[in-house]
Amino acid sequence: MKGNITSAVIIAGIILFLIGFYLAAIKGGIPYQDPATQMQIKWQAYHLAGEWNMSAGLILTLCGVLSKIVESRFRK
Repeated sequence: MKGNITSAVIIAGIILFLIGFYLAAIKGGIPYQDPATQMQIKWQAYHLAGEWNMSAGLILTLCGVLSKIVESRFRK
């Protein structure tokens, strides 16, 4: 049962990372050269949300992988 939970944590982390990448790279994209204030705020919001999601996804994935390693070591 625990193996299923750790696999789900790893998959959730990967999905969260991909969502963050989409927000930062695709939705946010390259910042505008001389943007209006509203465009600058929109870009910053997408970029910040993308960075937070990528960080959270990476941490979640690493925790899942670490949990999987610890589980396999103590199962023997």
